[in-house]
Amino acid sequence: MAIWDTSWTPRSVGNLTKSSDIILIGSIAQVGPSWQPEVGPIITRITVNSSEVLKGGQWPRTQVSLVAAGGNIGCYSDSVGGEATFTKGEQVLVFLIAGLDGLRVTNGIQGKYTISDGTAYSQYSGQVSLQDLRNEIAQNL
Repeated sequence: MAIWDTSWTPRSVGNLTKSSDIILIGSIAQVGPSWQPEVGPIITRITVNSSEVLKGGQWPRTQVSLVAAGGNIGCYSDSVGGEATFTKGEQVLVFLIAGLDGLRVTNGIQGKYTISDGTAYSQYSGQVSLQDLRNEIAQNL
């Protein structure tokens, strides 16, 4: 197993909103498969079925593909500190930024909220009402 560390600076919801290209709410349709570009670190694709776009309204797709560092290939596993992880079926609000290899979650775990029963939960900042989170995003567009 290899462990990769990503360095990032803590950001507020306002800063995440301003620095993201797309913010959407949706459900995780697929996680993986993982691959290793040119024998570099393992990368995993995540497919999100988008139900609502909060920023990037010109984004016409209802299904979005993200890339995340880390994943599993056979018995080999890469774990990346600070990288958002996903589970099939999970409801999420994600802040996304376009990169050379595709869309990525803005600022790792800070840019992903899991949604359940009107509450948005972040590994980084705890829980908040989904409506309060939407309001804070709207104020910073």
